[in-house]
Amino acid sequence: MAISSTPAGAEIYLDQEFVGNTPSSLDVTAGTHSISVKKPGFQDWSREMSFQGGAITLSAELVPGSVAAPQPVRLSQRSASVVVGTPPGWIGVAAQPATTDGAVVTAVFPDGPGAKAGLKVGDIIQSVNGTTVKDDFETAIATYKPGTNIVVGFMLGAWASVKLVTVGQSPL
Repeated sequence: MAISSTPAGAEIYLDQEFVGNTPSSLDVTAGTHSISVKKPGFQDWSREMSFQGGAITLSAELVPGSVAAPQPVRLSQRSASVVVGTPPGWIGVAAQPATTDGAVVTAVFPDGPGAKAGLKVGDIIQSVNGTTVKDDFETAIATYKPGTNIVVGFMLGAWASVKLVTVGQSPL
């Protein structure tokens, strides 16, 4: 099952168990399952669904607020095989959009991939693999598979720098 959300970066729960963040692909067995997509500041998106095999694509459109309410769902079943799940990428760096393009590092997880590469609070990340960072840096990182090497371009004070970071999987 491939699942995405608007906005991206929401937590995915399958049968009340946390399984990753959107966007993501999950391995789901046949049968009835409870799927929830949650993000702080948005209403929870929850569905009971029966799976009979095949590749399933879900898109959860989250609505601002805190009270759960039914949300629209787009569902398509395309093939006879189930998509193999991959956990979202993580480098242990929290960031907020900068006043111009880029993202300001607001926290670095100790011993995380970003810390091991030398990223620090206050750095301004400008690019990932040559693509300019514009909106949600953490969601962009989540699209990479753990084990992938990425090039992070950033400003360290007045100095432009690049670091090779190996994407990991969140320990949380």
